Amino acid sequence: MVRTKLKRKLLDRLLADVSLFDLDILSALPAAKSGAELSRRLNLSPSKISKTVKHVERVVGFDIFSRTKTGMFLTPEGKRFTEMVREVFVVLGSFHPKEEAFSKDIVKVFSIAAPSYVANGVLSQFSFTDASGSSRSSRFRIINAAGDDLVSLGLSGAFEVAFHLGPRNWPKSWFSKPIGNLRQGLFAKKGHPILGKSASTEDVRFYPFIVPVSWGAQGFRYGEDLCPLSIFERNLGDEVPTVDLGFERASHSQQLIFGPVIAAERFVKSNQLQEVRVADWPVVSQTLFLTVHSDQVPQGLFKALFEFSKRVTF
Repeated sequence: MVRTKLKRKLLDRLLADVSLFDLDILSALPAAKSGAELSRRLNLSPSKISKTVKHVERVVGFDIFSRTKTGMFLTPEGKRFTEMVREVFVVLGSFHPKEEAFSKDIVKVFSIAAPSYVANGVLSQFSFTDASGSSRSSRFRIINAAGDDLVSLGLSGAFEVAFHLGPRNWPKSWFSKPIGNLRQGLFAKKGHPILGKSASTEDVRFYPFIVPVSWGAQGFRYGEDLCPLSIFERNLGDEVPTVDLGFERASHSQQLIFGPVIAAERFVKSNQLQEVRVADWPVVSQTLFLTVHSDQVPQGLFKALFEFSKRVTF
């Protein structure tokens, strides 16, 4: 059994352009009544199955299926090819591409882009068991991405799922839905002098602020933390690449930081930070969105992620 799995993994690596997952779909399709029927059975979108077929056909250099108004039929070359695929799976371990065996040993990797504090607050607690009933069938690849290039990263294939603040200009093949509003707040170390009185904007100006910064083609650039006091009006302190690091620095210094309440939650609960109420500041919030590549993410997974993140965040 161990050797069989090792052989299968080795073959999957060798097949740089056609994965075992793709071949599974090809081998299961001839026995299905239709692409739609197979789609429901395997929890894959019809477009995903269609794209897989076209991709494999491009790689092998011939049509595997003949497409007519009444459906798809195997070509002579396609029949030989699918028979060969079945033989390959038999050699790899008496694999039979039936419904109950299809996803048993295939682990789907879902890449998810999210700000680090959303990953900590939501994804650290989420299990694929909530979506599929089996933690073996899927796993996460979480990347820290939240910048202006988020959409271009998604279109280049970096991820299939994204949590992000504010709407983005996604193409039609991506589906985006607002989860709720994340409130922003001003925080200071427990025992900070500003906490002992009713704070005003003038009081806030006196203390240094930890501010977000990033490096790009244009050099260093300050991030937008939505603070009512613009970055040019503040007494600047440390510059950090992530919100989490900023809150960590604030908990060990006399610096202030303005950021998402959800990111400060663990520091507040451990009595390291406390929220500063500034009398003349408005309530600031930003909408958190969940966006998925519709062709690659099952509806069940999207629903589970959406409901779970809404439950633990709002």
